[in-house]
Amino acid sequence: MLDWLYIIVALALLAIFVAVQLRLVFRALPNRFWRGFLLGWAVLILIGTIWLSRTPSDYISGIFIVIVLVLFGLRQQGFTKTWIIGGATSTRAFTGVSEFVIYPTKDSAVQYVEVKAGDFITNRFYFRTSQDQLTQFLQKQAAGRKVVVSKVVK
Repeated sequence: MLDWLYIIVALALLAIFVAVQLRLVFRALPNRFWRGFLLGWAVLILIGTIWLSRTPSDYISGIFIVIVLVLFGLRQQGFTKTWIIGGATSTRAFTGVSEFVIYPTKDSAVQYVEVKAGDFITNRFYFRTSQDQLTQFLQKQAAGRKVVVSKVVK
């Protein structure tokens, strides 16, 4: 019975993952350390599952863990047309944000964005896009929210 639950949850997670990834308009640059860490663990657990499993239940639970780690490792953060996808526990609507601060970086093709709710920074992103495109998108999608373009290099 628990095996079916693992299969259903894995399929639901996969569907949500694909739906969110298809809706991203601006994709943030991933954190390579966490991506490598999670995918590395997924590979190790997959090898352990194949090597040590004796029953179909063992295989299903091991593959479930691998799927979850791979989905977390491959997930992209960024902006959809209505949402800010900051991670598994940090998804919010543009209406829940008070300010966006866009900073240039040493690499002129990369922009650093801080998302604020009140005085608190809720998300930090690096985007490989022009400052103008990002500013126009945020001013349109987050109408009524403050969009600040800083001159300070981050």
